[in-house]
Amino acid sequence: MASRQHRVHRSSMSRRSKGHDYLGWALVVTALLAPLPMGGIRAFFFMLYAAVVAVLGLFYAVGLYRGHVRPRLPLSVFAVPVILFCLVIVWMLITLLPLGLAAAPEWAALSTLADLAGRITIAPGATFDMLVRYLTYGLFFVLALQVAVEKKRAKTMFRVIYLGIAVHALIALASLTFFGDVLLFLPKEAYVGDATGTFVNRNSFATFAAFGAIMGVALIFGVDEDDVARSRLSRILVQLGFNVAPLALIGLALAFSHSRMGMFVAALGAGLIALIAVFRSSGARRVLAGLLIIVGLVSGAVLANTSGILFER
Repeated sequence: MASRQHRVHRSSMSRRSKGHDYLGWALVVTALLAPLPMGGIRAFFFMLYAAVVAVLGLFYAVGLYRGHVRPRLPLSVFAVPVILFCLVIVWMLITLLPLGLAAAPEWAALSTLADLAGRITIAPGATFDMLVRYLTYGLFFVLALQVAVEKKRAKTMFRVIYLGIAVHALIALASLTFFGDVLLFLPKEAYVGDATGTFVNRNSFATFAAFGAIMGVALIFGVDEDDVARSRLSRILVQLGFNVAPLALIGLALAFSHSRMGMFVAALGAGLIALIAVFRSSGARRVLAGLLIIVGLVSGAVLANTSGILFER
């Protein structure tokens, strides 16, 4: 009897693990495809992705209900961020309600609407769109937490997203140089001469690329248990091919975006990880982290004195 219950339990755990695998890949694909249609800023596209994430959340909730199980990671672990996030959602809802509050004449004059119905917001449509986006981000975050509880799955998702961002960087560089500075093979209306990839705004692209740069540095200084089974040469080739080369590509795209804050955030994040590695690592990794910090500082000084477009801005 006990053996049968054990087999049933193992079968249930296996199905649940496969379900989390499918959900994890769905989230990765969604995250990498979302920027393709002009950064996903058009209402149709972000509403489409909102619907996709909502369906994923619904399937996950149904799976929990049918399996009579709780989420892998309760939100109580992140009580403070969850409360702050909910306060923002509540405030947006309040601004949409027709509470009959009279806005200041100067503030109300900014609206093109004849009747705001006493709402705090002067742009109900834009506020509603923002509410949908925030709810989508929140649900995506919750789902990502659940699938990332398993360490191996989380590392795989992390690496795939990193390589996906490198592909976006390659698209940005190719669009800027080989295809004549285009946006999805169409003439640009703004940010001519800047790498934007599939984004309209160079700063949005740079923010996206900065995530990739920070992820790349984390992978370089991270410890991979699979390295133990490889030879030294194999470890070096894997590091160069799957960590360093994509990081160089992302860094180049960042530089050609000419986004000041994007470069600053990427440098700050990468530098912080390298600084942590100096104190937490030993041997070659500590030396490498120290060298990366020095190279970064020297490169920044050299670029600043060459009067490139980025530093001229």
